[in-house]
Amino acid sequence: MAKNNCCDDRYPNGTNVYSFGCGSSPCAPMGMVIGPTGATGPVGATGATGATGATGADGAPGAIGATGPTGATGPAGPTGATGAAGSTGATGATGADGVPGAAGATGATGADGAPGAIGATGPTGPTGPTGATGATGADGVPGAVGATGATGADGAPGAIGATGPTGPTG
Repeated sequence: MAKNNCCDDRYPNGTNVYSFGCGSSPCAPMGMVIGPTGATGPVGATGATGATGATGADGAPGAIGATGPTGATGPAGPTGATGAAGSTGATGATGADGVPGAAGATGATGADGAPGAIGATGPTGPTGPTGATGATGADGVPGAVGATGATGADGAPGAIGATGPTGPTG
């Protein structure tokens, strides 16, 4: 691009690349000026820890303990009342010659007496041993991964580079 009969090329940011002489003298390049790259910005903060996984399921119940021994037998109940006496058998017939007749048949057996009262309950047997503890439940599912930390801030701009040497005179 010509300005006042001078050629002037520039980078898009406005830094001179070449500056050419004016009038009929030949154009001579000037030194380029580019600053060093700025330092890298700090690393972003670590993301939050993920949530704790759910608690594992309860273990299976332990086995039932063995049955305790049977308690002692209670004392016998009192004897029931004696049954009523059977009725007397009929008298045998008198013989013709005055000899007593044969003895009459035995009377029927009297009815059974009422049952005795139930004996008292024996004492309770000792408690059986405690069953074994059930197995531990499986571990819970791991928690979700925490969110990614925020991106660090940009580094400060680099220092401007030193001015290049002056080009030869045109």
